[in-house]
Amino acid sequence: MSNDYLTYMAILPVILLLLFIYKRDTHKEPKKLLRKTFIFGCLTVIPVIIVELIFEVVFKIYGDDTQIMKFASIFIGVALVEELFKWLVVRFIPYKDTEFDEKYDGIVYAVFSSLGFAVIENLLYCLNSNISVAILRALTAVPGHACDAVVMGYFLGLAKYYAINENKKLENKNLFFAILFPVITHTIYDYLLTAGIPLLSIIWLIFVIVFTIICFILVIKSSKSNIYLQKKNSSVYCKNCGNYVEGKRYCSKCGERTSNE
Repeated sequence: MSNDYLTYMAILPVILLLLFIYKRDTHKEPKKLLRKTFIFGCLTVIPVIIVELIFEVVFKIYGDDTQIMKFASIFIGVALVEELFKWLVVRFIPYKDTEFDEKYDGIVYAVFSSLGFAVIENLLYCLNSNISVAILRALTAVPGHACDAVVMGYFLGLAKYYAINENKKLENKNLFFAILFPVITHTIYDYLLTAGIPLLSIIWLIFVIVFTIICFILVIKSSKSNIYLQKKNSSVYCKNCGNYVEGKRYCSKCGERTSNE
């Protein structure tokens, strides 16, 4: 099969998932910010490959022939690396923007970051394989990245909510959860799939179905019961860092003078 068809097969599931998440957003996010998040998500492939190669060498030196070491190599050298870089994109680009003003926005931006990474990864896999690999990844790997992103985005939305309400402790807690839980689900997915144990392959299939259903429900409920974190009013935010500053002369986070003068 030509590379053109394989390219379409690699990109199509990403486009469909992005459209699904975007359409569920009742108050659409700026396309410029979505593009920026997606592009930086694509760029994370570069540091991810470098770091994963380093961990691959390290685990080969210390041995990855046992199931425990295999699990550890996936947890640290794959899931943690990939989810951390996706999280960093959202944390330092849309999270600081005043347009991130609804809890569902966390899911939107996390999915755009994650699928930016996923589309490049998928292209690298599919263009060096065949149609069966492209179809399999379209039905498993790409939705897997999206589901991990939904979990990440859910906690990022909570973190932003607590940030605006100046509860630093709960903000940091949910920022941590936004990394922890996607790393756990990503690890379970990859380990069950690659362990080479027939029973675990059956458990993997059950896990994928249940996890996908849970994330689908989470998206539907989050989008329907979306809550404004704060009205889109530039006067209540610091233009420098996006911190909530209503009624304050100076931003408590970065020290800049606010627009409330």
